[in-house]
Amino acid sequence: MTGNQAGLLPIGGATLASDARVLEAVRAIGARTGVDYTDDAAVSALLREHRRAMDATQRGSLVWLGGLALTVGVIWPFVAIEYVRAVTSAQEAGAQVPELSPVLRKLLDA
Repeated sequence: MTGNQAGLLPIGGATLASDARVLEAVRAIGARTGVDYTDDAAVSALLREHRRAMDATQRGSLVWLGGLALTVGVIWPFVAIEYVRAVTSAQEAGAQVPELSPVLRKLLDA
């Protein structure tokens, strides 16, 4: 591997092959996983593919949707409590407060 092709690998196949014990272990691992780890081009392509998959997972729409759902789940209880406090204090002061839906009223009274 000349000049560490894409900057993905700290060592190359030639370095792995330089020690017979390491080469034997690398080939055993490669036989289990189906990847020739001494082939720099194949390993670089595999790492690029995995990096793209990780980037897509980290920045995908499901991540954004999950983040928004988590934000709503964390903030909603505080908003609901303040709303109930505001309605209750307005009713105690004798102000006209719009009537809540029966379902919401049942939840708040529970």
